[in-house]
Amino acid sequence: MQVIAFDLFRDEEFLTAHPEVAFVDDINEIYKNADIISLHLPHTSKTERLINTDVIFHKLERCPIIINTSRGMLIDVDAIIEGLEKEKIRGYLTDVLAKEPIEQNDRLKGIANVIITPHVGSRTYQSVVRQGSMAVMNLLELLG
Repeated sequence: MQVIAFDLFRDEEFLTAHPEVAFVDDINEIYKNADIISLHLPHTSKTERLINTDVIFHKLERCPIIINTSRGMLIDVDAIIEGLEKEKIRGYLTDVLAKEPIEQNDRLKGIANVIITPHVGSRTYQSVVRQGSMAVMNLLELLG
């Protein structure tokens, strides 16, 4: 797999440690060349609805799968649904929603090629151990 990445802030240390990652200076290179777009960024005024109608219908060239493990507000739900219906994107996989927990009538529920997980993407064995250890250390420090 060829990995291409974009970020507003170029992390030279990371890129040096991971020479297999090709960094691009323009997000449109991601839209043009990616078969899978995975979002890993905070929700800010600059990232809100980063994936929107304009991106899906005018900038994507490869009919990608979009993965969102960041924040639900990074995507425009209507654009995702329309993109799936018109086969501009192959799938939408998300661990986050704009409103959590998921509502009974969430528009993404039941749509073909959409997978929703319950905001547990970070729940690896290592992260759970780390969280537990930090909680104990914080308690000991407080009692200390």
